[in-house]
Amino acid sequence: MHSKFNAALRHLVATNLVAVLFTDLSGKILSADESFLNLLGYNADNLPRSIHDLTPPEHHRLDEEAFEKLMAFGACAPFEKDFLKQDGTPVPVLFGAALHDEEIACFVVDLSQNKQTKEKLNHLAYHDALTDLPNQVLFKDRLKQAIALSRRSDQLQAVLLLNLDRFKTINDSLGYTAGDRLLQSVAQRLTSCVRESDTVARFGGDEFAILLTQIPRAQDAANVARAIKQALDQAFLFEDQEIFVSSSIGISLYPHDGRDTAGLLKNAGAALDRAKAQGGNNFQFYTAGGTTRALKQLVLESNLRPGLERSEFIIHYQPQVDVRGFHLVGMEALVRWQHPSLGLLYPNEFVPLAEDNGLIISLGDWVMRTACAQNQLWQDEGLTPLTLSVNFQHASFSNRLLSPTSLRYLKTRISIRAGLNWS
Repeated sequence: MHSKFNAALRHLVATNLVAVLFTDLSGKILSADESFLNLLGYNADNLPRSIHDLTPPEHHRLDEEAFEKLMAFGACAPFEKDFLKQDGTPVPVLFGAALHDEEIACFVVDLSQNKQTKEKLNHLAYHDALTDLPNQVLFKDRLKQAIALSRRSDQLQAVLLLNLDRFKTINDSLGYTAGDRLLQSVAQRLTSCVRESDTVARFGGDEFAILLTQIPRAQDAANVARAIKQALDQAFLFEDQEIFVSSSIGISLYPHDGRDTAGLLKNAGAALDRAKAQGGNNFQFYTAGGTTRALKQLVLESNLRPGLERSEFIIHYQPQVDVRGFHLVGMEALVRWQHPSLGLLYPNEFVPLAEDNGLIISLGDWVMRTACAQNQLWQDEGLTPLTLSVNFQHASFSNRLLSPTSLRYLKTRISIRAGLNWS
């Protein structure tokens, strides 16, 4: 039995499956075989003197425990650790040792291939084999992490579910090879439309999912959906044949449409179904619950500039009365937005959006010009000159008082009040 064991050990050493080295009781290296030298990139002349010099600092404690067991029991059970190559690269190994004639005989098994295999299997478990995108399992895990990070601040997260319109027709007419190549190209274009911190995943078939983390507003999700549409509108070329595809996208928002992965995915799916029902080639937000507010903001943001151009804004003039004689002494100009579909809107609903979009100066100029023109008209009609008050947002007032156009109207009697809020 003993001879068979030795023969087996010699066979393992001869086939380079096991590397061997000998040290003294303090860990000083006495000799090493060719397999050990090749494993770490050394030769017999430049091999460090101590086994500790070949071990990264974080694994020194493992060596110390192994030597304690050697001294107490004459052997130590194999354990995983790292050795350092000559260039400093760590190599994962299985290390074992036993006392032999006042020397320590060590055997080393290279685990790097095994580690790479594990990493590859782990990658395959969480990624789509065709596109190499994260799969549904990894997507849900990342969404769960994003929700956990945002739970305190309620920072917006967006989930987009995407289906290619009439993808089955492409598969049936061009074959599955072309269909697979199309899916790979779609994956690349989707990835180019998002940030590195976002996630694009393939759920299977022609269904993709996108996670947009920590977005400031719902508009950002809509912007990404538009960018995706533009990217997919460009022709795909396969064997000199152009293929055009369109997509349907459903969007749900955290925390408005759900506070867990299941709810957000379910509601994004409902929005996707509505996009398909409307003929495809569009995106839809989930419209139940709090997302109605987000959709309203999205509509206002996209309508603000056209609203200025279409003269949808109006001014209400509030009388200022001297209570002692109960006679009119002035007017205060109050801006309103007569939105064609949302009705009359007050400044707190659109002034912050105008600031974000850089339209606050244009809006202020319009209010000043319109109010001054109205005051002049009243005077031309014979009314007694009145003081007309116009409230300006403080930031816009301090950065740029008035445009040259507005300054021409200051010949009328007007008082300017800089404040933090529009009335």
